[in-house]
Amino acid sequence: RLEVSGTPRSGDTEFEYRVLVANGRGSDPDFIANVGDLNNGKAASFLLSVKPAGSGLRLGASGYFDSIPVSSVSTREKIFGAFLSYDRTGFDLLAEVSRIDHETEGTSAEVLAAYVQASTRVRDSRFYYRFDILNFDGVSPFFGPRADTRAHTLGVRWDVADFAALKVEYGSEKVTGQ
Repeated sequence: RLEVSGTPRSGDTEFEYRVLVANGRGSDPDFIANVGDLNNGKAASFLLSVKPAGSGLRLGASGYFDSIPVSSVSTREKIFGAFLSYDRTGFDLLAEVSRIDHETEGTSAEVLAAYVQASTRVRDSRFYYRFDILNFDGVSPFFGPRADTRAHTLGVRWDVADFAALKVEYGSEKVTGQ
């Protein structure tokens, strides 16, 4: 694994960059290639973000590129993402969207994944709502057939110690297609 990263400043604005070359994915989503890559290529990724001073806002973009040895052929994977976080006086807003493209011998599949989460702190409790969406366009040779999903989560979290929390959540999920 080779990584170059930094957090340079320009005035009161903080920037972050990260470029990484490492072992790629394994042949299925549960396999982790720790010791070596399963093909001759390495995976590459990048992250860029900006955090304007005093705003509580952070914006960024990322990318990931790999060649996955799914069977006797490789699947080219490209992931592009964007994110936003806002943290100001007890109110948090998080949002992220990712587009995953898989291409194998002329066939392709696209996955769109996103979430938005808002929360507010009241004394030692944090109340939150989260919406998740997962759309599959085509059958990915890596993920296989999957269903589109929409999920809502409503919860409260109590920080009972520095490294311990208690959470109560209610969620609903709608799964369509397969």
